[in-house]
Amino acid sequence: MSGLARSLVSLISMLTIAMAAWSSTGTAQSPGWTGVAAGSDDELYLRALQLLGTLPTTSWTSRPLANTVLDSLRRVIGAAHPWAIRFAPGNSPNSKHLRWRGASVDAGRNSAFVWGGNDGARWQGRGTSGTVSTGMLLRWKPLTIRVEPTLVYAQNLAFPVLPTESNTSAQFTDRMRPTAIDLPDRFGDKPLQRLDAGESEIRLEGHGFASAFSNRALFFGPAIRNPLILGNNAPGFAHLSFGTIDGVRTPVGRFAATIVYARLAQSGFAPDKREGSRLAAGTVVSWRPPSGKGFEIGAIRFYHRDWPANGLKLSDVQLPFGSLFGDRETTVKAPVDNQLLSLFARANSTRTGFEVFAEFGRNDRSSSLRDLWVEPEHNSAWSAGVLKVFGQRETSRFWTTRLEYLNGRTTSLERFRAQGTFYEHATLTQGHTNAGQSLGSPMLERTGGFEFAVDRWAQHGRTGFMIQERAMPLTRLEGVPADAARAQWAVELNGTRNAQGTGFGWRVGAVRDFNRTPGHDVVNYFLGGTLNIGER
Repeated sequence: MSGLARSLVSLISMLTIAMAAWSSTGTAQSPGWTGVAAGSDDELYLRALQLLGTLPTTSWTSRPLANTVLDSLRRVIGAAHPWAIRFAPGNSPNSKHLRWRGASVDAGRNSAFVWGGNDGARWQGRGTSGTVSTGMLLRWKPLTIRVEPTLVYAQNLAFPVLPTESNTSAQFTDRMRPTAIDLPDRFGDKPLQRLDAGESEIRLEGHGFASAFSNRALFFGPAIRNPLILGNNAPGFAHLSFGTIDGVRTPVGRFAATIVYARLAQSGFAPDKREGSRLAAGTVVSWRPPSGKGFEIGAIRFYHRDWPANGLKLSDVQLPFGSLFGDRETTVKAPVDNQLLSLFARANSTRTGFEVFAEFGRNDRSSSLRDLWVEPEHNSAWSAGVLKVFGQRETSRFWTTRLEYLNGRTTSLERFRAQGTFYEHATLTQGHTNAGQSLGSPMLERTGGFEFAVDRWAQHGRTGFMIQERAMPLTRLEGVPADAARAQWAVELNGTRNAQGTGFGWRVGAVRDFNRTPGHDVVNYFLGGTLNIGER
């Protein structure tokens, strides 16, 4: 049996489970309006409708969107938009509503090596992988309780080990940075199976503010799919959050803020076999004009620290507000920590259906203000992106084009002053990860890349084309000759199909890893499918 045939058999087998469940259940009502997942198709669809002027503008720099925001969008949307079958207009949900969240099966296969990202709890190693999830949702006045566990599976087949710039005998660790990041090339030599809390949460919203104890994926910053600091690439993590729902109105503008405290996990292949989890704390703040339209600027700060052996203290609560300069762990007795900071801006126009956004980030502090002025690019990364919507305000279809570019290359400063890739860290050696996957964009797992996509949104779904490039050097050295420089180029066709009470998604494509080993390319073929039953 060929590799493609095996892929199809594996995919059909996993989707059959969901079809069997569908045949014995009824369909849920009003899909799409509760719990829109950060980084999802549903989220991009609503963002595009805002650029068309069909929906009022909201902030996009702290997600997932609040239920209150989704309720307000539901009240004003008309019937003349492509996905009316999924996002039906109407009033807010009843004050008390307990319902089944539906079920979802997401499955796929890679033929040659690990490929996939921005997929949360799922890890797409070589072979077949997938997730199955279902759950219940209770909304009662300001309270939302969502229980949605996810079963994760990855066949995790072996593939040739990559060369490394470090002398290490450690198996499965990242071959370029085996002592500075918890980003395994492979999760052991057996199939991966685990039960994840998924998008579960307990949430309160009211008077313009929201608080939650949650495991849902968080997304900070203006990017659509590839944020610098925090997105949906890694599994969700248990966290407490508090913040504004869509900003606080003042005479000088709308101010929004969210603060998060979390517990991060490591894989079984973390550098130095570090023990225990980490305390993470982050905040995102932003400003928009009084109208709430046209422009948004802000900042993100995110900290890692070993989980306190003697329990949390007041100093841990103050973690996101530490000094911007100096490094207390080297100058005074202080816990080892890792700080990331970014500044971002986003501008959009409903007249042209166009949006542009950018973000600049730093890993670790400058030693002084003078150091910042002299070498602002030290241990830095930046991203920029555009989104353009082609269509009329009242239309049965529209098109979107999206481009996101990220650059975290180690600069020539490496010759004079130590620096690393954006997500690694020398003392808190798990780096910017959770459970062995990067918390930010997979484009920055090494040094950057871009993602370009064109999508057609019509009455019953979406059809799209995407091309990606990732720079994946085998070392951090400058001046690598072209016949040894490593890069991955991928082409993908994908889409979704919506029907009353169900939805189906698909993707198929190939990625060529140029110089995966010097002078030798490897091609990976991939395909996948998602079946959603009921409200998702």
